[in-house]
Amino acid sequence: MEPDTTQHLTPGCQARTIPSMADLLTVKQAAKELGYHPNHLRRLLRRGVIHGRKLRNGRWVITRREVERVKDRQTERGRYMPTAW
Repeated sequence: MEPDTTQHLTPGCQARTIPSMADLLTVKQAAKELGYHPNHLRRLLRRGVIHGRKLRNGRWVITRREVERVKDRQTERGRYMPTAW
């Protein structure tokens, strides 16, 4: 029987899953998959257009799930089109 982890949550707080290292991509890896230059991807990350996390060492990591989300919204020419457009 698995332990009940919900008792350790603050009331009103939702549990978040932490991605494994295998699910995290560096800017270079994500840029290659998306067909972007790494500097362009960093610009999108800083602007909040693409979601990622900046580590203490100043490097960005992006989840594989976020890369797939961006791929699903790319046009034929590789441009990312947010849902607001």
